[in-house]
Amino acid sequence: QSVTGEASENLKSAVTFTNAGWDFVGESLNGTDDIWSIANGYPYLSFYTLNSFTLTYHAGNGGVIDGNDQQTVSIGMDGLSVTAQPNSGYTFLKWSDGRTDNPRIDYNVASDLTYTAEFELNTNVRQGQPANIKHNIALSGNRVSFSVPGPYKA
Repeated sequence: QSVTGEASENLKSAVTFTNAGWDFVGESLNGTDDIWSIANGYPYLSFYTLNSFTLTYHAGNGGVIDGNDQQTVSIGMDGLSVTAQPNSGYTFLKWSDGRTDNPRIDYNVASDLTYTAEFELNTNVRQGQPANIKHNIALSGNRVSFSVPGPYKA
């Protein structure tokens, strides 16, 4: 918003600016962001910090978060990209809110948000091989032994 054609004396009054849609500390006529103040009779930026929120990302068992896992984001802004990186032998499943995009970005943030990446242990999978691996099981009294062709990564 701008104020033009006003006498210098009128520029010393917050009313001149609030009538033009400006937002000042202590008034809520034009919202509650309170970006401007009056000092020595003139408006100045009050360096007011707009509402900000925290985005927090955790890794469940089997992985890590790649990227900034705790972000401070101003209201209405977007977070930074984070990736749920599975450890060897694990696969990323989803985030705790059900989203499966990876990497993920949270857009238009309006509250504190916390998400946990969920991972799944890969079972019966030999690295670089299909999952239908044959194995041998033997019973002897109360002992069970089995053999599976390897090598395997845990």
